[in-house]
Amino acid sequence: SDLGEELMPANDGNEQGYFEDMDFVRLHEDILTRVGLPDTGLTERPLPPLSAKDKQRLAGLLAEKSRGHDQWGWKDPRTCLFLPVYRELAPDADCLVIYRDFAFCVYSLVNRMLKDAKAGYLQSGRRNAAFRWKWYKRKRMARLFFKEYTQQYLQVWIRYNQEILDHIEAVPAEKCTVVDYQSLLSHDRQLMDSLTGRGYRLNYVPFREVYTEKLMTQHAV
Repeated sequence: SDLGEELMPANDGNEQGYFEDMDFVRLHEDILTRVGLPDTGLTERPLPPLSAKDKQRLAGLLAEKSRGHDQWGWKDPRTCLFLPVYRELAPDADCLVIYRDFAFCVYSLVNRMLKDAKAGYLQSGRRNAAFRWKWYKRKRMARLFFKEYTQQYLQVWIRYNQEILDHIEAVPAEKCTVVDYQSLLSHDRQLMDSLTGRGYRLNYVPFREVYTEKLMTQHAV
């Protein structure tokens, strides 16, 4: 299946890459900025009604991706905010939701912030920066980030999951598959059988062969 010609590359926040289609990422970011929301998608506010022009841009991208591909898809977490629009523009689209609990999401976002903070600190030229970060600065920054951002990220998590629940209720049951991320280790074959049973041509690869445990940690401190 085609998941995009240009995927978001790896960085300090995710060393293996994000596998997000940059065409959708850029368009989502642009529209979010235009309507007054952060382009990161980290918002507790719903997406307001879009202009006809922005809907045309989304429809145009869907049409472009559909040309020459009988099965394709994309990944971008911001898509959750756009689900009401995509229900209108692509009512027959299937949706695969990898559910992550609140704690995992907060740890993931805080760890990303810590990696960015570490990179900046190590480049600051401070004496013994690596030693100071490992034994002092990191724990202090982690506590600060958790204290300052946990409530905000909870509101973001609620917004995204509310959009997902609304979508599940609005589409036929067979159009939306939900799986907990922890279940992928033990139920990946069942998920693949479910997708191929609906007509998708996919080659099964055991999730354990591509799973990197350290990237799924829930420990930020």
